[in-house]
Amino acid sequence: MCAITETDRRFVADVRDGIYHATSIDNYRQIRECGKIKHNDGTLSSTTDTSKLSKAVEIGGISFFDFETPDESIILNHSDGIYKWKHVLLCRPTIVMIGFKREALPLQPRCHDELEQQLGCGGILPYGLEVCYPGDVELALAFKHVLICNGNFSILDYEIHSGDTLTDTILDAVAIKHERLIAVHLRKTGRGKYLSSHRHILKNAP
Repeated sequence: MCAITETDRRFVADVRDGIYHATSIDNYRQIRECGKIKHNDGTLSSTTDTSKLSKAVEIGGISFFDFETPDESIILNHSDGIYKWKHVLLCRPTIVMIGFKREALPLQPRCHDELEQQLGCGGILPYGLEVCYPGDVELALAFKHVLICNGNFSILDYEIHSGDTLTDTILDAVAIKHERLIAVHLRKTGRGKYLSSHRHILKNAP
């Protein structure tokens, strides 16, 4: 079971304003280059192997975290709930969350209950925390980005950027900042070496 921290509570409160697609810094650069989040038909790389278990893959859509709809007490206080979303979301040293308002999207995302009726039980997120958008999404429709620093499935830090695009300057600065925060966290916790370094993802690595 993952402990619930004050940072977790602040984070959940800050993302209860839309739906969010989570990706890596590398994949975000690709999204920015083509101008859209493309649905994964199996030919695109996934941030994590668990992405393949999303119902979005089955419908040819895009998976989003929906912290807006479920009751906050369920997200934060149910041991299985907190375990599942943190272990799905926190899968890289830095996670880039791209936020969209439902009303700004041409189509409405499909909820867990609707997809379960169509596809049967399954999926990787409980309590309706995953919604699936049926198709590609233009990055220009994004209203917000959240950049999370992950220290072994703990949110060490996060920062919010308004607008539809993150620059390389922002991404590189955050990657370096997060690498340092993770190094301090590992020294304090004694949990050993982190599995991945940020250095390879910097646009202009020193």
